[in-house]
Amino acid sequence: MNFGNKDANVDTNKRILETYFSNEKGSVQAAEISDSKVIPPCFIGKNVKISGSVVGPFASIGDNCVIENSSVENCIIQTNTRVKNATLSNSLLGNYVEFSGRTAAASIGDYITIKN
Repeated sequence: MNFGNKDANVDTNKRILETYFSNEKGSVQAAEISDSKVIPPCFIGKNVKISGSVVGPFASIGDNCVIENSSVENCIIQTNTRVKNATLSNSLLGNYVEFSGRTAAASIGDYITIKN
C-alpha cells in the first residue's frame, strides 16, 4: 500500500465499497462482533474481533484485527492491527499497528505503536 497519499487510498477504498457493496450490507468474512454497530458499506476480514465499537461506513478492516471501544469510518486498516479507545476517520493504518486513545485522521505505516 502506498502510504504517501492517504487521501487517494481512502477515496479509492470508498469508491470500491460503493461500487461492489452498494446493494448489500458489506462483506463480513468471519468476525466476532459484540456490542457494536457496523454501518455499510464496509469490508471486514477473517478473524476480526470488534467490541463496543462503531465501524463504517466505508471501512475496510483486514484479517486478524481487533477493534475495541472505538469509532472507525472511511478508513483502511490492514492486517494484524489493534485499535482501542480511538476515533478514526479518513485514516490509513498499516499492518501490525497498535493505535489507542486518540482521535485522528492518520496515515500510519507498518509495525508502529501509538498509545495515549
